[in-house]
Amino acid sequence: MTNWTIEQRDAFTIQLASFAETIGDTVSEIRLNGYLMVLESQPFDLVQDTTRALMGEWPHKNLPTPGQFISRAATIAAQQIRDKTASGIGGTFELHCEKCNDSGWRDCWCEGYSNAAQPDPKPHLERPTRQCDRKFHLSHVTARGAVWSGHEYVIECPCREGNPNYQRMRDIERTMATPATRQARGSRG
Repeated sequence: MTNWTIEQRDAFTIQLASFAETIGDTVSEIRLNGYLMVLESQPFDLVQDTTRALMGEWPHKNLPTPGQFISRAATIAAQQIRDKTASGIGGTFELHCEKCNDSGWRDCWCEGYSNAAQPDPKPHLERPTRQCDRKFHLSHVTARGAVWSGHEYVIECPCREGNPNYQRMRDIERTMATPATRQARGSRG
């Protein structure tokens, strides 16, 4: 079940196609449907803000994955809530976790697996001791041995339980969720 109107879907399609064109990528109908399946669970305005932010900062020749959109959207949503909270109480916002910026998600970098040393394109991202959970598969085996490239991923931040800003954001999300979203999430809230 979709949370967006037909007009919103069309607007996102145009925005994504424009993004792809600016970086020299293309968006097939199948690929677009994949983005829509994942991103339509998010508020439309947040996805628009996220797309605009990514268009201004994306250094790659391929579009971000839907998961990268969600990760960036979480950071933007957290900032929007901080701004709204600070303006609503007429004061300044207190950040409780610098590792996730109170979004509940930590951006991480997996070095990948290769026999050759690779440059570090994302030195600002955390390198947890825990692996990215990518499963080894025979398709990763080349003539040089097992290999896959480094990539971004996110992990849940341990601050979630006691972080009041994260909890407030979750409360707001719960009140805004549609019945279908609540049912899909089940007990996860």
